[in-house]
Amino acid sequence: MVYGVLFALVFGNALLFAAPQLPNDQLTVAAEYYYSKYDYRQSLGLWNDILKQSPANLQALFRLAELRLLFTGRDASKETILGYLRTYGQKISPDTRKAIRQKLVSLQSIFLTETGQSLFLAGTSKAKQNDCPSATALLNQAIQHEGNHPDLLWERAKCEKLMSQYDKFYETLKLAFESNPLDSHILDSLSEAAVFFRDYPLVISLLKDSPPENETPIQKTALAIALQEKGEYTTAIEKWQHLLEQQKNNGVHPIVFFKMGQALVQQRNNSLEAVTFLERFLSSAKQKENCLVGGWDPFHTEEYLPAAEKMLAALQ
Repeated sequence: MVYGVLFALVFGNALLFAAPQLPNDQLTVAAEYYYSKYDYRQSLGLWNDILKQSPANLQALFRLAELRLLFTGRDASKETILGYLRTYGQKISPDTRKAIRQKLVSLQSIFLTETGQSLFLAGTSKAKQNDCPSATALLNQAIQHEGNHPDLLWERAKCEKLMSQYDKFYETLKLAFESNPLDSHILDSLSEAAVFFRDYPLVISLLKDSPPENETPIQKTALAIALQEKGEYTTAIEKWQHLLEQQKNNGVHPIVFFKMGQALVQQRNNSLEAVTFLERFLSSAKQKENCLVGGWDPFHTEEYLPAAEKMLAALQ
């Protein structure tokens, strides 16, 4: 996560959001002039007119999102960018989507109050000292000043997880995702937590339309599990195969071997291949450290050991 700086400081120095060379038309020159003079309300109106005239203008989108954050708040800024993606997401390049995602992360990380930022820093300091109860109290105070700031929610979720407060952890992650649905760290953790709670419909709704360039191994694993639990074995097998190929030099979580073996058995495919995957699962999963992801096992891996042994015995 990229921690924000005070919004007032950002808008006290236009160079922090310095733009590439802009087209030399009257509206753009005027909008940038008022922006550079800190007359943000006048600049907002002009950038809004520019985006209406040129809806695909990325620079206008970014300026408008910045200024709406100042005048209307975090939700309005977020919706400006997400609305653009809903309209143009299928027409823009992966690099452009990445730039937009990074912009939203940056904007949503800005603090709107000095008190909120001070409490956030104090909370993260306590978290680094492994004092999660104190950290959580400070972060909750900060949220009262900042609303559902994604960095505050992310840090609170990490503390709740460390304290094994998994129900709270899950609900906080949902709030963090709502605040910034383009942050891959939040999406990874929410996908894990949804699998942990066996909330497979949520996993599918979160990940089914994710652009391939954005998918992480955790997200691929969560989606394949959810699809398999839904009975879509053929699609799940395809995703497991792709994940295994993609991660052949980095390794995968043991659950991948079990789910692949299970899917092959369900589809009555190559039983020899299923045996290989189930044997790999048993060999890997019996070492608990192989099952942990960030300090916990979101896939309940140990629960599948008896089922793997039973399937293996039936196949041999």
